[in-house]
Amino acid sequence: MFLPDFMIRNMSIGVETEQMDEPLIYPFNEECLGPASYDLTVAANFASPSEMKGFIYRNGQKYHALQDSKEFADIKLKAGEQLGIVLNPGQPVLCHAIERVALPPTCVVQLYTRSSYARQWLNHSTATGIWPGFKGQITFELKNEGVEPFVIKSGD
Repeated sequence: MFLPDFMIRNMSIGVETEQMDEPLIYPFNEECLGPASYDLTVAANFASPSEMKGFIYRNGQKYHALQDSKEFADIKLKAGEQLGIVLNPGQPVLCHAIERVALPPTCVVQLYTRSSYARQWLNHSTATGIWPGFKGQITFELKNEGVEPFVIKSGD
């Protein structure tokens, strides 16, 4: 059984959390809620086994280039800014979800790539199953399976 949107909402904003130690998803964003799903968002820290280019975007536009690095972590962003990285073809990157999850003992999560990203050849291959009782931030790997560079930004 998949959780419908009203149950995901109720378990995240307090209606059902009286029976739980903490919310199912925090912070919860109504815009990320689907009919039986929730879209996690990417935090502003990335790590890759190979060099990657990074940029700070302000209001959707490139604002500042960062030196090539294998890791962009703990970048201090101001309001309206996003950290973006360029994934070259075949390049993987580790990233975290902004949200913390706290699963009850009766709940399993399946993590899928959004079809809009899959159509652009972005794939995720780790952390596909999150088991009952898990509490914390989800770390997952994204990989550019396409032939063109792909830009992913914090908050996507």
